[in-house]
Amino acid sequence: MLINTELFKYFEKDKEDNFVNVDIDIFEKLDSWFKNGEIKNSKHKAFTFAYYWLISYFWKYGKYGQHLLTIKDIKKILGYSPIDKRLDYIVKENGLLDSKGYTELSRDFPVYSFFSEQGLELIMTTDLDPSYKRGATNKYSGNYSVKKPLKMINRTYKEGLMTSNDDSFKLYIYEFTRIVLTDGLGVDGFYVYAWLKWKSKMICKSKFPVYYSELIEATNFSDKKLRKILQLLEKVNLIKIHNKTLFNKENQNFSTKNSYELLYKPRIWRIEYSEVI
Repeated sequence: MLINTELFKYFEKDKEDNFVNVDIDIFEKLDSWFKNGEIKNSKHKAFTFAYYWLISYFWKYGKYGQHLLTIKDIKKILGYSPIDKRLDYIVKENGLLDSKGYTELSRDFPVYSFFSEQGLELIMTTDLDPSYKRGATNKYSGNYSVKKPLKMINRTYKEGLMTSNDDSFKLYIYEFTRIVLTDGLGVDGFYVYAWLKWKSKMICKSKFPVYYSELIEATNFSDKKLRKILQLLEKVNLIKIHNKTLFNKENQNFSTKNSYELLYKPRIWRIEYSEVI
């Protein structure tokens, strides 16, 4: 199993317990768009989920201050060709995510984030001193824009996902890089793993039973693909599968219920304000 070191450069200085809160309603939304034909196939559904998680991460941790990230970079990170236009209906201006109120184009975005006594704070391009902007060779001027992850900022009748809530679950950058940048897993593996974390959140257990047929229905992946993903997730030490009857080639009974255990435990960092201000 190989990590893509070229793409890891975007995250190599990040603390492994950096995370994004994910709305527990996200899978219901994605399934609805998929069933309505607004998302064309299961791979595009997985891409949509990973794309939204990633731009939320970039926003929360001010990654645009480190890299002038474009949609081509994001496609490449997520395992697609930078010039692949088949996904543009999801991410373009007035595309699917814009029309659903999940994203909007913005020329004002975070270039730096830090923790203070008030919590996480963001330095936006509009906060930068004009002389700094000029000295940065117009890095943040002109037509450069990013997609703002609106659910991070505000949700209807709820707090935005910048704050941890009872109706959200965490996905860590360690989990993302371990899955998405590992050969054979990519955004499909990230989607399966995220769904397992969602299931864990819903029943409040790190070890829990799931019918194999439920996983098939939730992901819309083929039996062959799902088996491979689960095996690889176990191989990279993110899950442990108990009662592995589903891997018996003679077993065609999708009513099998296996237990899945989530293994990743984030390290707890003690943040000194002097380090981040």
